[in-house]
Amino acid sequence: LSSFKQNASSAASAAAPKTTSNTTQSRKRPLPTTSAALSSVNHSHSIPHFPSLHHGTRKETDFQLKFLGIGAQKAGTTWLHKLLQKCHLISLPQKQKEVHFWDWHHRKGIEWYIQQFRYSQKTSSYHGEITPCYVVLPEQTIAEISKCFPNLKIIFIARDLVDRAWSAMIMELRDQTMGLNAGEFADGVAGNDDKNTSKRTKLSAAHQRRLQQQSSPSSQPDSYFMDRLRNTTHDSRSNYAKHLSNWYKHFPSASILLLDYRDIDSDPRSVLMKVVMHIGVEE
Repeated sequence: LSSFKQNASSAASAAAPKTTSNTTQSRKRPLPTTSAALSSVNHSHSIPHFPSLHHGTRKETDFQLKFLGIGAQKAGTTWLHKLLQKCHLISLPQKQKEVHFWDWHHRKGIEWYIQQFRYSQKTSSYHGEITPCYVVLPEQTIAEISKCFPNLKIIFIARDLVDRAWSAMIMELRDQTMGLNAGEFADGVAGNDDKNTSKRTKLSAAHQRRLQQQSSPSSQPDSYFMDRLRNTTHDSRSNYAKHLSNWYKHFPSASILLLDYRDIDSDPRSVLMKVVMHIGVEE
């Protein structure tokens, strides 16, 4: 991780003037097949733009986003979120873990985003959120985040690529048995109407056991998992180097904290200490 961080930072510093691409990666959803679905995806993948928040135009009393947890998916981000909630100096979204503002909900406006936090000009909380999909944001979006919050601290937990992808596919298979399409996930998504949650709670014990059997890896042939691995959703999220390099182009190396997922098991207290110190909370 430290070697990658050094190489990525050097590559970003030596890069030619930034160019952007019109192509975007699929995140939690499969590729659309209808015109209505295409319209929806284009809507969600548009680039946010908030000039009123750009550095030099904002006041010191304006909302300041202090940190973002950008991934990886299935790499302990829920564990981290639950522990950060225990710190009274840190303000996380009140209703859910994953806000998805910078990829799905930015058209709702910055005021909607601010409302997700316990924000007050009279307090000095460290506002931040953890949405693992952010690591694959288009570079144009990352550039806009940097313009709005140049002092932002970035947190990324790296997990073994095979373990991460397998865990993600098992979660996907579980949610698929609840009626979601392959590539969609129900957990912690802002704006989720909890239909899937209510379905889970209303099911009988026998039905729940049957669904567990259907969502077991042994219920699917190897070809199913190989096909899912080739899908953009899983392929893209396993390419740490490609997507982290985009973040290093727009944020200094000191602002990006890379963590090893295995350390959560071996020394969780140390991991948590590194995170809060990186955010800026005093020891």
